[in-house]
Amino acid sequence: MQKKNKFKVVSVNKSRYILPSVLTLIGVCLGITSIKLAMDGNFGFAVLFIIVAAILDGLDGRVARMIKGTTEGDYLNIYNDPAIEPKEDTPYKRFDEYYSWLLGADNWKIEKQKLAFCLRAKEEIHENGIKIQWFSIWHSTTQGVGKGLFSQVVQSLFGYKNVAPNVKFKDMIGTHTTIIEGKQIIFLNEVVLENNTAKTKTLSNEFKDLITEPVLWINPKNKPQIEIPNLCNFWVFSNSDTPLYIEDDDRRAFVINIKHNKQSVNFKLFDEGYKEDILNVIKDPSGFKYHLLNDIAYNRDIFFTDAPYTDDKAELIESNKSELLQELEARHEAMEFPFGYHQEAHTYGMNQEIKFTWHYRGMINKLELRKMLKNHPDFKDYYITLNELDVILKKISTKWPNGEWTKQIVLDNHKRIRVYCTHPLEFDGTYITEMTEGQLGSLYENTDPNLNLDKMPF
Repeated sequence: MQKKNKFKVVSVNKSRYILPSVLTLIGVCLGITSIKLAMDGNFGFAVLFIIVAAILDGLDGRVARMIKGTTEGDYLNIYNDPAIEPKEDTPYKRFDEYYSWLLGADNWKIEKQKLAFCLRAKEEIHENGIKIQWFSIWHSTTQGVGKGLFSQVVQSLFGYKNVAPNVKFKDMIGTHTTIIEGKQIIFLNEVVLENNTAKTKTLSNEFKDLITEPVLWINPKNKPQIEIPNLCNFWVFSNSDTPLYIEDDDRRAFVINIKHNKQSVNFKLFDEGYKEDILNVIKDPSGFKYHLLNDIAYNRDIFFTDAPYTDDKAELIESNKSELLQELEARHEAMEFPFGYHQEAHTYGMNQEIKFTWHYRGMINKLELRKMLKNHPDFKDYYITLNELDVILKKISTKWPNGEWTKQIVLDNHKRIRVYCTHPLEFDGTYITEMTEGQLGSLYENTDPNLNLDKMPF
């Protein structure tokens, strides 16, 4: 007997939904009537009708919220139960073994917890589904490892109407994101973004908003915009080393780098017959469903906090860093140019000698930093923008006591510039973070070429 579906569409045929709609309709009618009155020369009544229409336009939403007549909660991510009865004796363990091998036992354990949580949500937590506050990234330079097979298993397990198995990244964050409507699980396939560009960072951040926002706006083409609860849970698949831009402080990405080569994958899938076993689970996931519902234990809090941290995530964060960022981070840690006193000579061609000297006071102006880097032979091949320097300096700097990344200082010529505190150094018993604007300006302008290195604080 088919299990009763607990997921239901909330009916819009309720009296509380009528009044806001009536107010909207009256406002529209008044607006149209005002046009006719204006054409007939009745400008007084036309203005009056416009004013009343404007008032009604403001009231309809307020009234809807007061009487709980909004459509929020009615446009649901509907869970259409596929009516697959869990069966204890249906084979699934070979499928389980393969993905434990492919992803690593610890990673696969977390992914099964995620699936179990989504599957149990309709009965244990909320009948309309549940939203996990992080997403999974599976990436590998090897193709055909089984990412697509996994999505098919999930689709069979949750029901084909509830899973979007092959969504392109641009369709997910585009204007008409109707794909999310009615879906519990979404697989983004072959996500490849150009690394270290402003566009890449923007697109990645737009996607991360989909992970955290409680509601989403749907923009059907040529139709009014609608609002729905955000109940979508995501997996990202990619054959790129850098599928998304992940920053140091990221809290939303659970990253798995599949490092098995093609030969070992093919041996597992074909020579040892794991692919056939996976296909059998796609046909009948009842055993795996039983396993998820009865054998998988978890603390539900893990789904609403930061994503589990992996070594693969640390590697991805590092690979997302530009070469310029990596170089300046290393120099900052070692207190080398431009983050330290530096003097050297370079010879080019016919006895052309260029000397570079820089005194370091633990603070740097962005414009001067770019000038120094562009004039230094070690950085001549880098494309250096002020925006990238701003990002880099925020990563390596300490905020000033007022909580800002930059502080205005006053130079001896009364010129004002803003500087980052790249190292909170101490001079004559006073830390730069405790100095006034004028004191910092005087210190910043000390360009004595005969500076005694022995007296430097580093």
